Amino acid sequence: MKNALDHLGYHTYHMSECIKHWPDRHLHYWDEALKAKYTAQGKPYQVEEFNKIFKGYNAVSDIPSILFVDDLLAAYPKQKSSSPIETLTGGSSRWTVHSTQL
Repeated sequence: MKNALDHLGYHTYHMSECIKHWPDRHLHYWDEALKAKYTAQGKPYQVEEFNKIFKGYNAVSDIPSILFVDDLLAAYPKQKSSSPIETLTGGSSRWTVHSTQL
C-alpha cells in the first residue's frame, strides 16, 4: 500500500519510516502511544502528539498507524469511516479515508 500511495504522489508513513527517523524518536512515540492506548499508561495520543510523528507526511498505511485508526479519525474529526481497513491520506489538519472492503 505504501508503495502504491507513494507512486500516486503521496508521502506515506509506514513502519519503515520509524527506522529512517530513529534520531527523531519515532519508535519512542509509537511505544508511548501503544502504552497509553492498550495499558492506560500515559496520555492517549491526540492531534498534537500525532502531528509529531506525521509531520511532513500526507498519507499513512499499515503498521503501526492501522492500530490507531479510531484515534486518528478522532484526532482529525472531519473524516468518516465505514470499513474495517482504511488508508488515511491528507495533511496534518485534513485527512481522507480510502476504504477497502475485504
